Amino acid sequence: MKPRTRTPEKFLIAGAIVLTIAVAIGVYRLQGQADESKSMELLLGHIESQTIQLQGLQWHAAANGQVSSKFLGDLRNARMAMLQTAKDLKQHQPSDEILGPFYKAYTEYVTTVDQELLLIAVGHNAEALKLDDEVGGPQYKSLTDAIEAAVSTYSKQAQESQHRAEYQSVLEITIPALVIFILFWRLQRVLRRSEERFRSLTENAFDIVAILDRDSRIQYLSNSVEGILGYSPSASDREDFTTLVHPDDRLLARSWIADVVKSDGKPFPIELRFQHAGNNWIHVEAVARNLLNIPNIQGLVINCRDISARKSAEERLTHNAFHDVLTNLPNRALFLDRLRRAFYSAKRHPDYLFAVLFIDLDNFKIVNDSLGHTCGDQLITAVADRIMGALRQEEGVSRSQIRIGPNRSPGDDTLARFGGDEFTVLLVDIKHQRNALQVGTRIHEFLAAPFILGGQEIFASASIGIATSDTHANLPEDLLRAADTAMYRAKTSGKGRCEVFNTEMHSLAVNRLRLESDMRRAVDRGEFLLNYQPIVSLKDGQIVGFEALIRWERPQVGLISPVEFITAAEETGLIIPIGLWVLGEACARAQSWNGERSLSVPMTMSVNISARQFAQPDLVNQIKEALHLSGLNPAQLKLEITESLAMSDAEKTETLLWQLKALGIGLSIDDFGTGYSSLSYLRRFPVDTLKIDRSFISGIGIDTESGEIVRTIVTLAHNLGLDVVAEGVETVEQATALKHFGCAFAQGYYFHRPMDQKAIEVLFENQKVGKV
Repeated sequence: MKPRTRTPEKFLIAGAIVLTIAVAIGVYRLQGQADESKSMELLLGHIESQTIQLQGLQWHAAANGQVSSKFLGDLRNARMAMLQTAKDLKQHQPSDEILGPFYKAYTEYVTTVDQELLLIAVGHNAEALKLDDEVGGPQYKSLTDAIEAAVSTYSKQAQESQHRAEYQSVLEITIPALVIFILFWRLQRVLRRSEERFRSLTENAFDIVAILDRDSRIQYLSNSVEGILGYSPSASDREDFTTLVHPDDRLLARSWIADVVKSDGKPFPIELRFQHAGNNWIHVEAVARNLLNIPNIQGLVINCRDISARKSAEERLTHNAFHDVLTNLPNRALFLDRLRRAFYSAKRHPDYLFAVLFIDLDNFKIVNDSLGHTCGDQLITAVADRIMGALRQEEGVSRSQIRIGPNRSPGDDTLARFGGDEFTVLLVDIKHQRNALQVGTRIHEFLAAPFILGGQEIFASASIGIATSDTHANLPEDLLRAADTAMYRAKTSGKGRCEVFNTEMHSLAVNRLRLESDMRRAVDRGEFLLNYQPIVSLKDGQIVGFEALIRWERPQVGLISPVEFITAAEETGLIIPIGLWVLGEACARAQSWNGERSLSVPMTMSVNISARQFAQPDLVNQIKEALHLSGLNPAQLKLEITESLAMSDAEKTETLLWQLKALGIGLSIDDFGTGYSSLSYLRRFPVDTLKIDRSFISGIGIDTESGEIVRTIVTLAHNLGLDVVAEGVETVEQATALKHFGCAFAQGYYFHRPMDQKAIEVLFENQKVGKV
């Protein structure tokens, strides 16, 4: 920033200039007046001498008594000279204020002289002498007196103008000198104040200000060094500046100072560590400029600012960016970074082996839902501590001393919280795949002991997937995905166990990925279709309803059953749009079939509701919309939920079932007998039908236990006022026994297989019924 000239100095300088110019103009004018007055004196002197000459000519003529031609020439010249002088006087002084008496006396005298010369010319000398005595003499005296008075006046004016000019000349010199003195005095005050201000700023500033010579010796150090580094400025006088710097930074500092010395004054920033008097190190941001050529400084000026707090904040931000807030473990980003380093080290060194463990807690959602997220977080932290303890063993498995290359330090394992209830472990420099299995087994052992959270004893287990670096992988993420795949295999195999990734898992994972991808496109392409399995009355074999069963016409594969894709649809959430389509299609088909036939008792359409659908907050509205669009009577629609789903949250289930029942639809408990239903809830649930699971039906005629279970379920349903439908009836013996037990309805291959729309319509035409 350029320094600003202060306003008073501006006005003072401007005033001095104007005043000096005015005085100079006055001096010039006064000098002119003095010159003019002197000129008038000279002219008056000339005319006085010319008057004397004219009088002499007059006296000469009178004495001779005649006027010669020579005399006339002299007289004419004298008269012309006087006339020219009079004109000059008139030109210099047009005003008659001073020369008025002179002009009058001059005119009268010249006139009298002319008369005298005329009398002499005609021979009247006596009269001419008389005229001269009586008139000419006094007029001559009046003329000379007027000339002397005018000369005196002009002389006095010239002297006054000269004196005034000399006085103003003195002012012309004095005023600028005075202004210069005042400005110099004010400048000295400004400089003094500026120096005091600079000294005050440097001595009280938070930044250290240092001035070095070209050899980096300290010439000046501000008092702020005491507050920042803890010692007085004099303690470092004439020391080498780099002695204040951390030994690891000194080479950099010397190179930096050398660059500053070579520079042309531009700032050079750098970050260094300075030693504090307490023997600790602080981070400093230093900016240096080369001012060796500035006379008042002649040094390298360095401003140093303590940035320890900022560096600490940056380190905290960096730590938080790569560490989990809850457990303080490395997060996903840091784990992936270390995985990439290990992966590419293994590419460069074939004998280098590492493993990735993917750990997922089993049934963690139950802890969150039952004890709350606070207890869930406490469990996550406790599990992290135990896994860390499992890694810190001295057996050489998870702390190998194998080195890759001469400069490579021993490998460090990494435990990271990958997200939610998932952890990942990077085991570096292992000797064999079994080392990773040993660590996985030890993790299970450490997790086996109960956790005490909120005064409650909680048991936790984990499913662990393992992938080693010798697994075929093009990218580091491929190894992580392989460990994740192995972890899911561990979960599906019973949880609480370890699985090592193999090529079979890879094939299954690829097939699963293709299945999910094809299934997403199938929703948009309309590749799903419905089959319908008739539900018959065991009393007369008549069809009383249908259960809608989804099928998928998968391109290049053909028709596949829901067993192959429903689980994947549940996990990916695709079951929601699929289930909504099934509901709309089944309602529309039921309305079409009931509308085309006049039946005394319309047939019902049963639709299965998945757990994901049942959890949708707008399920009731979805069913309302399907009934409205199809025009189906609500009494002709039955929704089926499994027994385990109904009992997973009995209170919530009861509320939702009453909301659905209010629509006028029927409700069925599917797969009854496989869960743990409470009789009290069965009485409270507004269900209409129990559907006995096929696993009990298939045992009828084979073992007595299955038959007794079915008989008990039928009796229980009748006591609760519920209908019973037996699923999976495949033999005449099963159908006969069910009829004997009092079961009213059944479905299964013995009666009808699931059929598409056209086959059902052919069945309607033929009016076929099952045999009982």
